[in-house]
Amino acid sequence: MIRTYRLEDLNDVIALHAELYRRERGYDDSFARFVEEGIREFGSRKSRGREQLWVVDRGGRHGGSIGITEMDAKTAQLRWFLLDPRLRGEGFGREMMELATAHCEANGYERIVLWTNAELESARRLYASFGFELAESRSSFLSGRVLHEERWVKQLITG
Repeated sequence: MIRTYRLEDLNDVIALHAELYRRERGYDDSFARFVEEGIREFGSRKSRGREQLWVVDRGGRHGGSIGITEMDAKTAQLRWFLLDPRLRGEGFGREMMELATAHCEANGYERIVLWTNAELESARRLYASFGFELAESRSSFLSGRVLHEERWVKQLITG
């Protein structure tokens, strides 16, 4: 099941990101620190308003996440989208994207922005299927290696 997060879920979100990106992509500990910083900041805000984080809860076991944070009054950022490999292919990724998109529409955002890496081909295909378009790309040395970062944007229908 996918549900909104509880404070105790935040450590699981950080841990799964650190584990999977290290194992699957060879990222170093700086990536885990980057995720932890964002999650801790999110968790410490007293009033999240239009922000939210959802987690996949499979029998009390953390299986993935997706979050929406506010960049500005009109722009949401999709963050922390990850699914445990054992749950991939079961529709959880698509369901989480539907929840996040509907949340943004219901909360009056005009666009959703996300950052990803060119090597994450399955995620990129999913983003494109939801109407996200590649808006920017750049190469940077991050997480212990050169990454080809991409910014994707989805315009939402307002009014």
